[in-house]
Amino acid sequence: MPIYKIHHITKYKYDRSIRESANQIKIYPYNKAGQEILSHEMVITDEPNVNKHYDYWGNTVGCFTVAHPHDELIIDSRLIAKTTPIEIDESLSKPTDLILLNKLIQKDIILLDLAQKESIKLQPEINKILEEVLANNFTPLAISKGVRNIYLITSSM
Repeated sequence: MPIYKIHHITKYKYDRSIRESANQIKIYPYNKAGQEILSHEMVITDEPNVNKHYDYWGNTVGCFTVAHPHDELIIDSRLIAKTTPIEIDESLSKPTDLILLNKLIQKDIILLDLAQKESIKLQPEINKILEEVLANNFTPLAISKGVRNIYLITSSM
């Protein structure tokens, strides 16, 4: 099974010394089926006390304050994760799920903002995929598998 080593550094360099900074970090790994966190360590400048809580979606959020003058703040996160394939029961995915998803997006201001169209270079290719999806009445799961396979084919060229 693939093991990934991820090293993420966030560095703030201020043009002058600042007295205090309140910070929120959302860089914690998420344990879920198909992903096992083998190790995670985070080092923050001056090692402040980090208070953790969970957001609306269950993600870990850390809050901390650096309460003395500083001109730089570094958050160094190192993660080792092992992934395993998971099987998804296709019977749990129905074509009507897409309609329900669209209704949920229209009711949630955050999802609505995320659903705004962007300018995409490969929009004609995406439109072809969407036309095929609509014509064949695919389930959301079948769509994700098909898009993944199409992406693997086109990205290997």
